[in-house]
Amino acid sequence: MKLIIRPLLDKYYFSLLIIIIICALPLPLFVSNLAYLLLILYTIYYCFNNKIKPNYNKASIAFICFYFLMVVSYFWSINKDLTLVGIIRKSAFLIIPILFLFIPKFSLDEIKRIFRYFSFVMGGFAIIFITIGLLHFIKTGSLVNLTQHELVSPLDLNRIYVSLFSVAAFFYMLFNEKKNLLNKFLIALLVVFLLLLSSKSILITTLVIVFFYFLLKWKSISVLKITLFFTLIVSILLVFLKFNPKFYTELFPRFSEIVTGQNYKKNYYFNGSELRLLYTRFLYEFENEEPILFSGFGLGATQEKINEKCIKYNVPEGYGTEFNFHSQYNQTLAEVGVFGFIILVYSLYIGFKFAIKNKSPFIIAVFMIFSILFFTESVFNRQRGVYFFLFMYFLLFNIDFSKKEIELNFNNR
Repeated sequence: MKLIIRPLLDKYYFSLLIIIIICALPLPLFVSNLAYLLLILYTIYYCFNNKIKPNYNKASIAFICFYFLMVVSYFWSINKDLTLVGIIRKSAFLIIPILFLFIPKFSLDEIKRIFRYFSFVMGGFAIIFITIGLLHFIKTGSLVNLTQHELVSPLDLNRIYVSLFSVAAFFYMLFNEKKNLLNKFLIALLVVFLLLLSSKSILITTLVIVFFYFLLKWKSISVLKITLFFTLIVSILLVFLKFNPKFYTELFPRFSEIVTGQNYKKNYYFNGSELRLLYTRFLYEFENEEPILFSGFGLGATQEKINEKCIKYNVPEGYGTEFNFHSQYNQTLAEVGVFGFIILVYSLYIGFKFAIKNKSPFIIAVFMIFSILFFTESVFNRQRGVYFFLFMYFLLFNIDFSKKEIELNFNNR
């Protein structure tokens, strides 16, 4: 096989480095960090040698303004040390948008290649984690290492972010690739992996998106295929809910008790929905007690305020000291105020507008997942979440739709 060595100034290296960054996210972060540093250096080298001028767009400007708000929040932060750490950690909100002002637009073929590699790598991680869980089951007879956080514990990962990576791969394969045997296997594998990880917001959103997608496509799909598909989905869900009853019981919080409670018992248990409701209550009280609507408490400086509320209401130890707001919308409001919240919502709006304009179900699905996940997770509090959101966002925004060699509405199956 002939080895092809590309010129150092070839645009190919941008896609290569981005593939490494997003594919390495389940690994220790230094791998993605190293590829990220190389991307920065290569972009500078490429721009100087090619005299590239910036290609300004609304998305980049929005996120640069978002980072500017984070920086200026230092001046009124209630904990300047934590805010300074946050400014450094969130620097990707400045650097990545600037990089994509200079990175050349990707053709549809290049985007497909990036996401194809990413999808198969995520499938590889799924096989590894499931295999480790099965080996543990054979050895101990316990299913604990085959579900939720324990499933991805060999790499000390959070199941929500692994679910996020996996669902993006799933939607790419579903909407974008021909349904040969290998691709069907990968789709099925990712579905099983997502069920085992059991992220409620991601699974429910995925089910809704898939339902409406097939509802819109029903005229071009045979009745038999639709019937078989939904029969399979319902069967999988029934089996899944039988062996994982907490999935649906935790969807319904004790609303009145959480919203009005004044003194929680020492061993009081908050399920996922209740914990998020509790922190939303805290934010509402903060807004009424202190003038933070336009300023917030400062980037990364809200933990001590949550702790104070937990002490006030005798919330069991651990809930206040170990958890953030578990909602990116609430987290943004509490840290940088309403203007940061508006910028975040606006960035999602222009993402949806871009996806609808270009008739891309994949891009719509990606932004739908992020929009819903932001209700239940503080995605930007994790470096993996920051990297994945920003690179997905600007990759999809950086597609050259003027070249029509491939339909990006993912009908070329």
